[in-house]
Amino acid sequence: MIAIWDDHEFSDDCWQDHQTYTNANVQQTARRRAASQAWVEYMPLDFGDVSFDTANAAYDNIRIYRDFQFGNLMHLVMTDERLYRDDHVVPEAAIAQAQGHDPINGSDSVGARYFVQQPVLAQFDAGKAQALGRPSSILGTTQTQWWKDKMSSTGATWKVWGNEVMLNRLWVDLTQLAPPPYNAVYVVNCDAWDGYPMHKAELTGYLKANDIRNVVAITGDLHAFQCGVVRDTPSPATGTPVLVDFVTAGISSSSFYSYLKAGAAGTPLAPLVANPPTFEAVVGGNNPDLLYHDHDAQGYATATVTAAQMVVTFTKVKPLNADGTAPASPLLKRTRMTVNAGSLTPVIVDNV
Repeated sequence: MIAIWDDHEFSDDCWQDHQTYTNANVQQTARRRAASQAWVEYMPLDFGDVSFDTANAAYDNIRIYRDFQFGNLMHLVMTDERLYRDDHVVPEAAIAQAQGHDPINGSDSVGARYFVQQPVLAQFDAGKAQALGRPSSILGTTQTQWWKDKMSSTGATWKVWGNEVMLNRLWVDLTQLAPPPYNAVYVVNCDAWDGYPMHKAELTGYLKANDIRNVVAITGDLHAFQCGVVRDTPSPATGTPVLVDFVTAGISSSSFYSYLKAGAAGTPLAPLVANPPTFEAVVGGNNPDLLYHDHDAQGYATATVTAAQMVVTFTKVKPLNADGTAPASPLLKRTRMTVNAGSLTPVIVDNV
């Protein structure tokens, strides 16, 4: 087991030592440090790879990003996408103020972290980059350079990125489907890489500029299955493919679709999530680089790596019964995706 964290060890959608349950983005250094200590004490770790310094009073007194070399076959690069990330590009308080909500005690994740209008995101991203003197970042400057060095220096056939949040583009164009002011192009999840467009472009552009091939990301977080091609720029028409992102569903978490359906109830978005096939049609129609997607899923993924190919299998299982018991026949289906070395076009076989 190679352990890595995302957000819930400390706080949902967190950044550095800030929680995001309210628009105030309250800083909680002591709680962040306690969460890190609990993680260290209860997860199986090799302290030759992970460092933890209780004498350091800072929130980042732990380092868990690290890499693993499996001969010349695979180099696994595990990143930490919470401890060093900047605040979400669009501040919750700014959205709250624009909508007349409480900028401190309220919770305006919609419009700031979820379903953000793409022009609004681009405007805030450019403004923050100017203020910081660099793009708003998920990895932070030191880890970004470390990631680049690992990706460019390895001699392994496969560069596998242990990545916490979705790299696949997930946009929805409602310019012709929704009434004003909802008639816009939306970035669905700005807590993921889509929400840091300049930083994402920096990393994907680095892979392209340095001709780094056979890069595959293995990702969680979304409570969904996805297999997609990621480009150096988000346009399917003009961007160059640089990696494949495999996203696995959670074995016990509620699905991404169920969250969207509940959140869209009573809004103009409700018809788009009326049922899973309708939502998947919307997703596929807006994101042609998503070659496989099932956002109403529980399950797990496995991967087999050889010099010639990487084969990923998504296993979808039934949720628990209403009384909390396990279903008698839990397997729903398996989907196999094969990426051949030198290719960024996965071959997908459903119901294997």
